[in-house]
Formats: sequence, structure tokens, C-alpha cells
Amino acid sequence: MKKMTRFLTAAALSGVLLVGGTAAFAAEGGISVQLDGQELSFTDAVPQVKDQRTFLPFRAVFEAMGAEVSNEGSVITATRDGKTLTMTLNETAATVTEGDKTTAITMDVAPYVDSETWRTYVPVRFAAQAFGCAVGWDQEKSTAVIVDAGKVVDEALEGKSFTYLEKLVEYSEKYNEGIWDMEAGFDANLTMMAMPMTMSGTLSGTVADNEMRR
Repeated sequence: MKKMTRFLTAAALSGVLLVGGTAAFAAEGGISVQLDGQELSFTDAVPQVKDQRTFLPFRAVFEAMGAEVSNEGSVITATRDGKTLTMTLNETAATVTEGDKTTAITMDVAPYVDSETWRTYVPVRFAAQAFGCAVGWDQEKSTAVIVDAGKVVDEALEGKSFTYLEKLVEYSEKYNEGIWDMEAGFDANLTMMAMPMTMSGTLSGTVADNEMRR
């Protein structure tokens, strides 16, 4: 139940951020970054725009997200909550490893080392989404908005119940083996980070051995 609700709410949150309308504030003449409602501070290396993409200092952004980082030669890694993201400088190929499963991912831009500061930069959208964060861009404020969707969703759902989703999951547990196609409608109102959110639509997918697959 909780896993499905987190998925639905995180998806809606991502949509809200992509549409815009955040309460972020940017430093005049530069790019600001907001993580879970708090503006990040950058000292010796600041966010950059390259190839029409926003890049953030690798160590600063991942450590702010609570990840452990390492940089060995051209290979950079970040680990958080049992998930490890591995990237290689100037290459678009990357991997995400969780447990014994490794998934290969291709980015549309590659991480690089800035020639002036010698700091490693990574594409903000890919870096954040690799750890389940929602990413948006406030054009008016020139601010990249990152929200740890799982964390915010858990806080928003604390103490709340979703009767129909609970009934759906309870019903699906009768068929906890095999593969089943499913489709359901949903409608909910939430408030996250002072932003009212209305979710409505349909959820479709496959339930395999009582596990929701996208």
C-alpha cells in the first residue's frame, strides 16, 4: 500500500515541479539550487549551464542529499540508502547499482571537470533522479528545484489513510502469485512544502507476485 501511494504521489510531485510555480529564490545574475525547500550554498564552485543543461558541483550536491561520494581517476560514485550511482567523466554511460542488480543508463550529457576550478560537475536532473528525487526548473528565478520525493511523500502521508487504495491492495493480495494486469483511477488532494496538489488520473501496470511493476 505504502509503496504504491509513494509512487503515485511522487509522480504527481514531479509533474507539479515541471509545470513550475515554485517559491524558490535565485541570486541575481546566477543559478540557485533549492533542495527540499532550502537553498544550497556553493563556495568554490557554483552551478553552471553547458549545452543548455544545468550542471552542479558533484561533491556539494550529493553530500547535501546525504550521499557518500568518491572520485577515483575518471570514475565518480555516489552512494545513498544502498543505491550506488557510477559515472565516468566525459562519458554519457552510467550505472545504478542496488543490491545485486545493476542497471545501465545513458545520459544526454556527460559529467566533466571545470578547467578553472578543477571541480567535477554532473547534470542536475540525472543526478537527482537517480536517487528518486523530483527535479524542476523555475525559469523566472533561474533556480533548479530538487525535492527528495520519498522523504516529502512520507512526511505528507504520515497519519493519513487512503481507503480505496488500501482496499485495492488488500484485494490484490489474494493473488500474490503470478502476473496480473491492473488499471485503477485515483483522486486526491495533498499539501507538500506549502504547495497544494491535486492528483487525478489512472494507474495502469502489471502486478507480479504482489509487486507493482511500471
